[in-house]
Amino acid sequence: MTLLGKIISAFIFVLSIVYLFFAAIVFSTHVDWHKKATELEQQLTQQRKVNSDLRESQQQLMDNLAIEQAARRAALASLEVRLTMKSQELEEKTNELAQALKTQGEATAAVKTAQQLLAGLTQEVNQLRADVKAAQQALDQKMLQLVATTDEVNQARRLHAELTERQMQLANQVAGYENVLRKLGVRFETRNDGTVVSDVNQLPPDLKGVVVAISDAKLIEVSLGSDDGLKVGDKLDVYRDNAYLGRVVIRKTDVDRSVAEILPDFAKGTIRKGDRVATNLQ
Repeated sequence: MTLLGKIISAFIFVLSIVYLFFAAIVFSTHVDWHKKATELEQQLTQQRKVNSDLRESQQQLMDNLAIEQAARRAALASLEVRLTMKSQELEEKTNELAQALKTQGEATAAVKTAQQLLAGLTQEVNQLRADVKAAQQALDQKMLQLVATTDEVNQARRLHAELTERQMQLANQVAGYENVLRKLGVRFETRNDGTVVSDVNQLPPDLKGVVVAISDAKLIEVSLGSDDGLKVGDKLDVYRDNAYLGRVVIRKTDVDRSVAEILPDFAKGTIRKGDRVATNLQ
């Protein structure tokens, strides 16, 4: 192989290494995006599973309640049958007691036996009535639990819909605020953690006051000071009724007073004591 051939072979080898490096970078970037998409799909799958579990839980509660209601109704029917039977037995024993009173000889023993049986039957009837009442109360409690669970599910659905709607409203508001800030010339930046950094604090607050004194042809005193948020360099527009008189710039501030210089480029009329001033003239 000649020297030229060796040089060409070496050049091709170097280019192969460079192309391999670029291919590795592209592949790495592709893997990062694929991983991000996979994580988002996993989150979506988890949320769908949570919704499915909630639906299955609700259906299970409703099925359990239906089974419990059926069982309570069957128990209630059985208790009512037993109550009817015991009532009939009580009536029969009462008749036997009346018949026994007509007999002689063993009438006293029969009456005593009948009274004891009557007391036992009465106690059993009272117990059956208490059982029926307890069963009805338990059924009512289950109904209340079903209503409460249904209300919680409905509230969760309404809350989800309200939060979704609120998210859209906030997104629209943020877009509108960004548009307003751009029109006002306010610089801002949204960081990765969601915080917004801007120079909006440099804008003067929305203030209105009056001219309290005229020092000379160039200086005036206004009724706004540092306690109002005014600072040196802020600009105020001066007007009287609906007439625009000019603009002034704050040169010195006090607690409740400030000294401002009249800007000749904005002068539209003579400023007098009692004229109105504002930071944001509408």
